[in-house]
Amino acid sequence: MKSMNYLPLSCLMAIVSLPAPGGAADAQQTESRRTSDPLRVAPIDEVAGVYAVRQDKPFDRRIYQLDITGVSLRTYWRNIEPQRDQFDWSLFDDAIARCVATNKKVRLCIMFGTGVPKWVDVPWFTGSPDSEYDTANQPMPVPWHETLIREQKRINRIFAERYRDNPTVSFFHISGPSSIWEELALPANIVDQQGYSRDAILNTWKQVIDQWQAIRGGKRLSCAVSAATSVYRNLGDDIATYAVGKHDDPTDHGVVGSDFVLQWNYLDTLYGRAILATSKRWIPKTTIAWQMWGSTAWSRKCQDYEGTVKLGLDVGSTYVEVYQEDLLVPQYARFTETIDKEIKARIKKHGKAVVAIDQPPAQSSSARANGDVDQACDGDAPAWNTWSTSARNPGRILDSATLPTEYSPKRE
Repeated sequence: MKSMNYLPLSCLMAIVSLPAPGGAADAQQTESRRTSDPLRVAPIDEVAGVYAVRQDKPFDRRIYQLDITGVSLRTYWRNIEPQRDQFDWSLFDDAIARCVATNKKVRLCIMFGTGVPKWVDVPWFTGSPDSEYDTANQPMPVPWHETLIREQKRINRIFAERYRDNPTVSFFHISGPSSIWEELALPANIVDQQGYSRDAILNTWKQVIDQWQAIRGGKRLSCAVSAATSVYRNLGDDIATYAVGKHDDPTDHGVVGSDFVLQWNYLDTLYGRAILATSKRWIPKTTIAWQMWGSTAWSRKCQDYEGTVKLGLDVGSTYVEVYQEDLLVPQYARFTETIDKEIKARIKKHGKAVVAIDQPPAQSSSARANGDVDQACDGDAPAWNTWSTSARNPGRILDSATLPTEYSPKRE
């Protein structure tokens, strides 16, 4: 473990050079130049490893003392720009400053959906009660509306220009049409909104990817392609194919190629079979990553923390995202530090992350004792109605009132 002495944050901020966003004309010229500039992408082993992940709140300072690669922060657009042209970048800037002081990397994400600021003049609707995952009863704007697309492109450009030349930033984690998180879940009644079609959803995502390819500078992109709902169950595969190419065609590299990291957010040994199959399908094509499905401290409890984090390593993750609550437990923190080192070592040895297992791991004794079983997954995510802590409470559907703190829209 690294022991770190902290400088006052005001001093740390002086270390970080953050260019201010320019005007619209300058932005168009910059975006055009970026499209033709040679990309200066960092070696993959420099940004690979374990990242602590959190939403809307700063990390506990103890996280920065851990010997892991970095931190991953996400927040809603409304928190960044509560009023038009009035920005608050403090959550991201403070994390960057602390990462500079502790030799870490940071992944950044702005989420849309329910987090679009209300000053954006677009039609909204509320997810119907029969909607899947967390989209029921959640408000969101119509994602393909031309005004929303225009305004999202504007904030994406400002976001990219602010951070793309900062060496501490390792990835831009991009967002598109979604309800409450950065994943793909959309409510059932989106089909009733004016202009709906699957093509409208996919074309909106294509515009997101096209823009980020043009403005990313030398940064890799990542995207959570899990949790697609029944309105468009294959959306994750279609996004992946557009960005990196068909998984079974070695000559097709999509519009971004291997700098586009496919991420899934249901890492748990409960879903070992699906995780291994998904990883094997896409790792020949591009870099992949996994985020923990839950935490040992949540009601959606991870019963096999060490087995789950190691599964992320063994299926070829370039990075694994782990929640802060687990990393504040000394036993789990020490184990996670060893996994971080192993991810880097395997990439240095093979030149990329590789799948190291042929079969998913057996369930831990604690998971078996609780009655948990390795569940088959529907598409790219666990079945939407299996948000339960164990088989003793099967099929419990969590709404926003019962979600753990890290997943609740009503955070302190």
